[in-house]
Amino acid sequence: MKQLKKEKRIKMRFQRISNFTQQYRSDSTWFSLTLSVSVASMNSIKLQTSDQPYYLNYRTRNRGKDWLSYVLSTSTADFAGWKGYPVTALEIQMFNSSGKRLFEKYIVMYRAKVAGDWLSWVSNASLDIMEEIQYEQSLGGSLDGASTFSGWESKGDIQAIDIRIYKDNGTTTGEIFPPNVDFTQQYRTNTTWMNLTSAVTVASLNSIRLQSRNKPFYLKYRTRNRGKGLLPLY
Repeated sequence: MKQLKKEKRIKMRFQRISNFTQQYRSDSTWFSLTLSVSVASMNSIKLQTSDQPYYLNYRTRNRGKDWLSYVLSTSTADFAGWKGYPVTALEIQMFNSSGKRLFEKYIVMYRAKVAGDWLSWVSNASLDIMEEIQYEQSLGGSLDGASTFSGWESKGDIQAIDIRIYKDNGTTTGEIFPPNVDFTQQYRTNTTWMNLTSAVTVASLNSIRLQSRNKPFYLKYRTRNRGKGLLPLY
């Protein structure tokens, strides 16, 4: 089969940022917090993001202590936790350098391991953005778009933490084929399928169908329908 010339390489929408420091304290000693870390329990968390266009406002809930006060990642001395009392939950908020709370542009995705299992990802972002990041970045696990913290005290103490920060660059570009590559596009309004062309303008449509049979590529696509959120990929 003749290969079509591609004109542009893939540029991901979400850029992972790794320029922040993560530490945990077990007993009296501080250690680097990495994905390889899994301990019986940790009593404190320290996150540092000095000289960045964002900062983290975070806190822990420790067994027997309820939620502790928020601390800032811009401090080199502050940490969240209480020596001798295991962390049971972690909450992270994001702000820009002007002090405005962020729900987009800079996104934190994080989850905790409790009783040997990873809990769902939680985030400062909306569920649809979380879903886009999970798909684009190939993140495993499930998503929780409702919770504001990660942890499950009744099941046990936090044994590990996975924190990932992304910058939303706003656009995604892929490998582009020449414009003469055709494929079938249809839309459905009510129960009738119609051809989808640039001349089509309707009040609303409930379904899209794209077909690229016998082509050297295929499309994976989905829609978000009112009241339904993002539907599964096909």
